[in-house]
Amino acid sequence: MLGLETVTVSQQFRMGWANRLVADEMEIGGRIVDKYRSDVFETLWVNDPTELDRLMRNYAID
Repeated sequence: MLGLETVTVSQQFRMGWANRLVADEMEIGGRIVDKYRSDVFETLWVNDPTELDRLMRNYAID
């Protein structure tokens, strides 16, 4: 199960945002963004942002 912050990070990565931009927008540290990104990839069994985008489009996750 993904938390709200993790879902937000995944949506921003899907839009092509860089780690630093995500961290600035959410007012969190870059390492936390890296952790959220790692959690998303591990939980959803994807390896890169392209697979994440495909998965989110297929299951209509906005």
